[in-house]
Amino acid sequence: NVLRGARGVAINGSVDHFTFVNNVVAESHYGAIGLGNSPYLTLVNNIIAFNADPLEGGSTGVYLGPGVTLVRMENNLYWSRVDGEITAEFASGRDSDFTRAEVAGGTWASYVGQPQRAVTEDPLFVSAWPDVDLHLQASSPAVGAGSAKGAPGDDAEGRPRDAQPDLGAYEQ
Repeated sequence: NVLRGARGVAINGSVDHFTFVNNVVAESHYGAIGLGNSPYLTLVNNIIAFNADPLEGGSTGVYLGPGVTLVRMENNLYWSRVDGEITAEFASGRDSDFTRAEVAGGTWASYVGQPQRAVTEDPLFVSAWPDVDLHLQASSPAVGAGSAKGAPGDDAEGRPRDAQPDLGAYEQ
């Protein structure tokens, strides 16, 4: 899926397991992904970028409510808000906002017991506003950075993914 603008993905209510694999969520000024109390989350091979209004502080890229349990969260690219890429309301004993440096340096992965497989670099889309094209440039850090485990066989345009898929909705 490619979600651009609007409000991103917001789940509140009785969802047992939310699985989000090989998507692009970009340019949402209300947060890219927000899970209130969904108990189980799988978030793999996604690009979550440019989702905070830099002039107003904006929302975080990913918001995880107090009842969220991470099943698998790896091989994602975060590039939305340097001071709060991931907000985890279940975090105790520390600020709930995990900065870009904490995601890149392994603090987030260590805190939640997940593998340190996060990219925190500009995804290098083909073009930005106003002529947005969310395909990846050949030099993008998202190219070849995904996991084949659980990834769809084809990208959003029906092209086959290879053994080392790209992050996001489009295969390079």
